[in-house]
Amino acid sequence: MIEFQTQAVDEKRKSLMTGVVADIKACLRTVKNLETDLKTLDQWVDTVFQTAVDVSATDPREPQPVPPMTLPPGLGALIIEKLMDVLGYAYAFQDSGLYYLSDVGTALGCETAFLRSALDRKLDALRDEFSQLLLKELDPTHRHWCAVIILKTILADGVIHPSEKAYFKVINTLLSDSPKTPAELIAVAEKIETIPELKLDPEIVRVLMWHIVAIAMFDGEYVGQEAKFVKETALALQIDPSRIDEIIQPVAATFMVIQALYPNQ
Repeated sequence: MIEFQTQAVDEKRKSLMTGVVADIKACLRTVKNLETDLKTLDQWVDTVFQTAVDVSATDPREPQPVPPMTLPPGLGALIIEKLMDVLGYAYAFQDSGLYYLSDVGTALGCETAFLRSALDRKLDALRDEFSQLLLKELDPTHRHWCAVIILKTILADGVIHPSEKAYFKVINTLLSDSPKTPAELIAVAEKIETIPELKLDPEIVRVLMWHIVAIAMFDGEYVGQEAKFVKETALALQIDPSRIDEIIQPVAATFMVIQALYPNQ
């Protein structure tokens, strides 16, 4: 059965945070006429990004309130972008991290629409990274089955929602050797009743599960047919049946928080 190394993700997120903080501090030193002195800004950045690591850890910590900070709009946007890189490292967005993102956005005076737009760009980037990861690591047969899994997840509730359509780009990338129209793809997927047992690297399985649960949750609901297919897929990916809900629930919670905190306008 598959075993996930979540502690390794925590350590790599810490390393990413160190580099991000150094880059932001260097950027601060290029900005003239800041309203706050550099020492105070450095301390604020250190605290914000260390807390981002803490709230995203396998055993997350409760964050302290984020002190308000006035920065030029471009610098505030940079901090939000880099914060999402840390919170969403390795496709590991947590619901606690998204609440914290909202807190930091409020401290910087960001509007909800701005945060949602930035989050959508981050999710687009994660889909692109996902495609490239599968292209690099999988042979054509396994890419085909990953594409089928993604498409059947989209079709599971009987409706193709606007937010799910972005995954057709992922599917076509995986099937680039034999590209098909969406209608052709759907026709192929509908003929496949079961997913065969697949032996994939645990990290590939973790990322794939994140994305298929994300697809199921994009509309804010997790209906019976979606839940049934996701669990069947987890078994085909050799995930221990006793751990399936443990994997699904955090991702489902993440997307429920996105719908609650950052609704599409």
